[in-house]
Amino acid sequence: MSSLGGIGAPHLKNLIARFSLVDIWRKQHPTDQQFTWQNRLGTIKCRLDKFYISSSLAKDYDIESTIEPCPYSDHNIAIITLKVERSSNNVGPGVWKLNSSILNDTTVRDKVVAFWSDWQKKKQYFSNVGEWWDTGKSRIKSLLIKCSKTKLIKSKQERARVLKRYRTLVAKDNLSANEVEELDAVKSQLGTIDFQRVEGNKIRCKAKWVEANEQPSRFLFQQEKKQAVKKTCPALHTADGRRVTDQEGIMSEQVKFYKTLYSKVPTDSAAQDRLLNLLERKLTDEQRDSCEDLFTASECSAALKSMSRGKTPGSDGLPKEFYITFWDMLREDFVEMANNCIADGIMPESLRQAMISLLYKKDDPELLKNWRPISLLNVDYKIITKVLVNRMKPLMSTVIDPDQCCAVPGRSSEDNATLLRDICDYLEIHSQTACAFISLDQEKAFDYVDWKFLDRILETMNFGPQFRSFITCIYTDIQSAILSNGYVSEFFNVQRGVRQGFPLSPLLFVLVAKVFGQAIRKCPEIQGLRLPGGKEVKISQYADDNTCIVTNTYGIFKVFDVFDEYGRASGARLNRTKSKGLWLGRWRCRTDSPCGLEWVNSRLKIVGVYFGDEGACLKSWEEVSAKFIAVIKKWESRFLTLRGKVTVLDSLAVSTIWHVAKIYPPTREMLDSLQSQIWKFVWSKKPELVRRETYMSNYDHGGLRVIHLDIKSKTLLIGRIF
Repeated sequence: MSSLGGIGAPHLKNLIARFSLVDIWRKQHPTDQQFTWQNRLGTIKCRLDKFYISSSLAKDYDIESTIEPCPYSDHNIAIITLKVERSSNNVGPGVWKLNSSILNDTTVRDKVVAFWSDWQKKKQYFSNVGEWWDTGKSRIKSLLIKCSKTKLIKSKQERARVLKRYRTLVAKDNLSANEVEELDAVKSQLGTIDFQRVEGNKIRCKAKWVEANEQPSRFLFQQEKKQAVKKTCPALHTADGRRVTDQEGIMSEQVKFYKTLYSKVPTDSAAQDRLLNLLERKLTDEQRDSCEDLFTASECSAALKSMSRGKTPGSDGLPKEFYITFWDMLREDFVEMANNCIADGIMPESLRQAMISLLYKKDDPELLKNWRPISLLNVDYKIITKVLVNRMKPLMSTVIDPDQCCAVPGRSSEDNATLLRDICDYLEIHSQTACAFISLDQEKAFDYVDWKFLDRILETMNFGPQFRSFITCIYTDIQSAILSNGYVSEFFNVQRGVRQGFPLSPLLFVLVAKVFGQAIRKCPEIQGLRLPGGKEVKISQYADDNTCIVTNTYGIFKVFDVFDEYGRASGARLNRTKSKGLWLGRWRCRTDSPCGLEWVNSRLKIVGVYFGDEGACLKSWEEVSAKFIAVIKKWESRFLTLRGKVTVLDSLAVSTIWHVAKIYPPTREMLDSLQSQIWKFVWSKKPELVRRETYMSNYDHGGLRVIHLDIKSKTLLIGRIF
């Protein structure tokens, strides 16, 4: 509160007296002279920024109040820290991840190169190349941890030195021209040091996009906390009805749950035989042979380069950026290691181990089934599996039927949605045709895949013995540990499932899911819908999203008979409580509930879009519009340039509506509302100073290429025709 007063001063004094508030900084620093603002010469100084807290709070809690410099403002920062008693379930230290910025240090790079050059001479002393590779990687990790700690200590010392000089300068009452210039330089140094700290926050908070010139804002720190919350599990309900809240109990339940989930269960070989005999689509011998070669340096290099930057590494903490930096040095050794693994039939220990990070999905967070397990795998393992992905992808359209649209180049979930939309439109015209959609929900679909059945599928589809040995190798003696609340459990054996979190899993899973799809297509008791042109459609698949299209009541029951046999063969389980049915056409008025499913007569959500009655389009658009607005609300507090805002719109906001825009046209009211939200975001709800047509034009015409929703949505919808 300035001595100059102002009309608000009496009101503030009354509030302070009424609620017994204290200026906590002055209470803790009764004789100190510090300020939160001063003019350039230091001739005028004021402590304008203050925290007032209740007297009882100041008395009962350990509170620290400080004033720190802020390089990004003409005000310093008033900081208050309230220390509370930590709970017994606090977050642990987590696992080490390399801060890639250290790789820019030539001294660090030279140390790594020197170590590896010497390490290559010791290969002969190990029983196999895999063991040598793993040990060398572990020692590089130790070296980088030591370098990181040294750099952190130096950074803290440098900041303390710069901060001391800053405080010396601001304590002076009248700065000379040289001192003013030095103060600016000191603030710039502080900004550089703090910016390096923010880089770590960006990694931890998974910031999807940060503008190059954006200041280290509160947003990043809030995002880091939110990211942690999505992974924090404060309590769990056990199978016997208990509620555990301590970290040891939570970890014990998580390990028990996933040990059981990934334990092998018996499968029916006779059921496998019957289902495999139905498969018709197979590789040619030429296609088979294209997957049989050993790994090459060019394949591994292409796999590494195609991987995304900034992804969370596995247990070794070494990200893609590490391998990119040292790939010329590591490449030949890596290829030798990979090929030796195939020859030995087993990978080095670190490549066989994954850390399972649990991400909360929805519903009750105290039930483990509502958490998604994401396997954090080491980059060297990912390179090997990415090579296999690159070999498989061109062949997927040969072995996967057109109604499965996941993991096949040129196909997408919009293909499934377009088919279902067109069927609904057809049945609106031919309303006397009986039809039902049965949306089947598989329980932990990726986690229940039986490896032996997968190998038999590969063999039936004419994948060669070498390629099958690749797949067998990457799943031999694998282990996982739970990463929960910052703690890591012991490793346990994994005996089934394709790991969620790396690109090979969808390809392998759809090969297994194809068996169910083919069984539905080949079942004569299931009558599908015959479309114009004579094609009969019985199923639409996108990974584990199976939608059966049935036109006879007996066929509804047979769908579940077929799935039961598929489950006996593969280990798959159906979640009947989440599976649903939709009555269409002549069956729209049915009120019965065959097979104990939840049946609806209005609309049903499948692959992210509603289908059914005339309200399906509006319902789909209302949901994605809410997501669109939520993204804008999340980003409108950021200090972004105009071009930065357009980048956010293109990358994060409008991408939430494109999936639905490819299926249904929006109403004029919906378009106008969303376009209005765009302009409010661009101009921060202030008057628009430039014509909208100008901002929608290209850069060379003075524009920013702001999205025109009407034109874009029409383009996407028309694009589905071709």
